[in-house]
Amino acid sequence: MTRILWSIPAQTDLAGIDAHYRAIHPEIADRMLNAAVASGRFLMEYPNAGRPIGDGRRRKWSVGGTPYRLLYRLDRDTVRILRVVHAASDWTNR
Repeated sequence: MTRILWSIPAQTDLAGIDAHYRAIHPEIADRMLNAAVASGRFLMEYPNAGRPIGDGRRRKWSVGGTPYRLLYRLDRDTVRILRVVHAASDWTNR
């Protein structure tokens, strides 16, 4: 079975997203985090679902109902979430 590993930068991204939305509306913050976790779980089941980016070693996957994307890499039986980025940001070099 495929497992998931959230990198330190991805965890930091999630913490920043949570802090931003929690200051505006706590329920939105909860929805954002729950959606990100659900997207990660989906990738555990379907690790090749994301579109390849860059050199093809990394992939991206939309966090449903949010403007965020998971940038990840497959390493054998592990989905490594590298970053959580806003779709409108310049994330190509992350």
